[in-house]
Amino acid sequence: MPKLSQVGALYRYHVIDEMLKYGRKKTVNQIIKALGGENKITDKMIRNDFEAMRNLWGALIISDKLHRYTYEDTNFSIKSFPINENDAIMLELASITFQNLFTSNVTKKYNSAVSKVLRGYDSTSDDINENLKAEIARVKVIQPDISHSKIGYQWIEQIFDSIMKKNAIEIIYQKFGDEPKKKTISPYLLKEFRNHWYLIGYDHLSSKLTKVYALDRINDLEISEVKFWPDPFFNIDNYFKFSFGVFHHYNQVPIKIELEFYDKMAQQVLNHPLTANQKNQLSPNGKVLKVEIEVYESGEIIREILGYGASVKVISPIELVNKIVLINQKTISLYQ
Repeated sequence: MPKLSQVGALYRYHVIDEMLKYGRKKTVNQIIKALGGENKITDKMIRNDFEAMRNLWGALIISDKLHRYTYEDTNFSIKSFPINENDAIMLELASITFQNLFTSNVTKKYNSAVSKVLRGYDSTSDDINENLKAEIARVKVIQPDISHSKIGYQWIEQIFDSIMKKNAIEIIYQKFGDEPKKKTISPYLLKEFRNHWYLIGYDHLSSKLTKVYALDRINDLEISEVKFWPDPFFNIDNYFKFSFGVFHHYNQVPIKIELEFYDKMAQQVLNHPLTANQKNQLSPNGKVLKVEIEVYESGEIIREILGYGASVKVISPIELVNKIVLINQKTISLYQ
């Protein structure tokens, strides 16, 4: 019997499904007892689960005069629910957007799972109609940005598995120009930025901080005997709140940067903000966009600003203005 803390909604749905399929009839009290939650699982919770199962899988649950519940369709089960043609197309689209992981075992397992779900909807199968084949083929006109290097991708599955199982890991990590170092990490998060993957985890040995590690700098990885450490100061939702890109500058205070974007670039930055906290003020003629963002000062944000060339001007802080001016002066000197 699972602990009450483990009896989440998805678990309850599958227990209910097992109890009601094949024409079986059960009372709400019998379902509650099966979940081992007489003191925690309520009558209202189970009835809400019935409604959720109807919304998620189309499970029509009915009751008889004795208040016993069962599926209206005795052949129904949430484990064998049918998918329609639109579902099949959306799964194909998901596969396309997942292309950057194609060389990893994650994708192989994902594709295997999709195949099981699609069953008769294999786009190469003769069992589906030509219209569906044509629609699936049309999805391929979407081409997400694909990494041309897969260095470090081999660690994704092991890290993901360690995160889910809360296992600490031992890695051999080598920064550019440094000697390889052994690190013990409690992994919390995998993050991608511009086709590069990063591990966010707690460093047990040196800094005693939660930091960012590039997967392409990992030379080896194995499970550690050290106990997993949940950093009480790590918040998965806020860790990158003031980061532009992937690096978290734990020893810095974020700064407010004021920028002006001009002409066509003004509309582009208005439509595609630099950060989630961006504040905008568009001029009446629509040609100048004043932007305020709050971020850690980093090489990433400086490179981003430089990338807009003459279409952007840094207004403040003055320290950043001076850095941008100096970089541009050095760039000009290369052509003199």
